[in-house]
Amino acid sequence: MPEIKHLDVMSVARVVGLIYAFLGFLIGLLVAFFSVLASAFAGAVGIDAAGSGIVFGIGAIIVLPVFYGILGFIFSAIFAFIYNLIAARFGGIAFEM
Repeated sequence: MPEIKHLDVMSVARVVGLIYAFLGFLIGLLVAFFSVLASAFAGAVGIDAAGSGIVFGIGAIIVLPVFYGILGFIFSAIFAFIYNLIAARFGGIAFEM
């Protein structure tokens, strides 16, 4: 069976970082939806929180993809580097095509 003995650290980090940025966007959409919903409920019961839900929701759509993308990039680069060290000494992951 062939083995994966080496990973290009930057290509792994780039792809995983982009995947995590996309997931951060989806989570940001959920946070935005629920923050706007909570703001609407707060307004319905007389609490003045009209703009906070919208601001927090838009912030989540912008901040979460960036945050997730950066962390995904950094940690996947570290993991790929560690994988290369381990695979060189003990062998890589075997797979069947």
